[in-house]
Amino acid sequence: MISVVNTTMVTKLADGELLVWAVDYETGEALAGVKVRAVSAGEGAHEFAGSETTDADGLARFTVPSRSGNWYWNPYGHYLARIDDGERNGVVATWWEEGSSPWALDVPTRPSFPSTKGHLYTDRPIYRPGETVFLKGVVREEDDASYSLPGADQTYTLTIRDASYEQLPEMTVGLSELGTFAIEVNLGDDAPTGSYWVSLRDDDGFIVSTRFRVSAFRVPEFAVEVEAEG
Repeated sequence: MISVVNTTMVTKLADGELLVWAVDYETGEALAGVKVRAVSAGEGAHEFAGSETTDADGLARFTVPSRSGNWYWNPYGHYLARIDDGERNGVVATWWEEGSSPWALDVPTRPSFPSTKGHLYTDRPIYRPGETVFLKGVVREEDDASYSLPGADQTYTLTIRDASYEQLPEMTVGLSELGTFAIEVNLGDDAPTGSYWVSLRDDDGFIVSTRFRVSAFRVPEFAVEVEAEG
């Protein structure tokens, strides 16, 4: 396809939102008050068609159908946007990214993020075989940097693997009214030494993990004497 344009358009696609930025091709000046049309593209795509007018910054925002799963890689979940009002001409598609993908610019990226966030921690970083591990967790639901408590009846699966990657019995945990939980894990006297891995997940998959060590350590026995001068 060949397009003759006098308007540069840039898109940003998120789950449930399409953002289009329109600027003058020659000067780079943002174009306000320009009508932008957008349509869904690709066979099997969510059907969508709409128009929005750019604001003072040249931005037009579209609310588009939300997609679950790893929507970034869905070849049918893209959009074509254009400006063609007789004076301005521009066209852009959300899949036009040759040379501008984050990986091509050596920028670490993650195409999608789980909505459930968590944090796990233990009362100590290291234990002896036969001791008890006190483990606590915090879980929150995240929506665009806004956090809320999960549902009161929500449960999670806690998995612990020892240093040999053998799985200990799984546990189902619920949350307090503050979105937290606390459990005790009794290590056997014959518990393998090494690094233990703890993970928390729900029905949608992995949430968070942490580690602790088991070692037949001995607390250092020494004394330090300090004398002040003068």
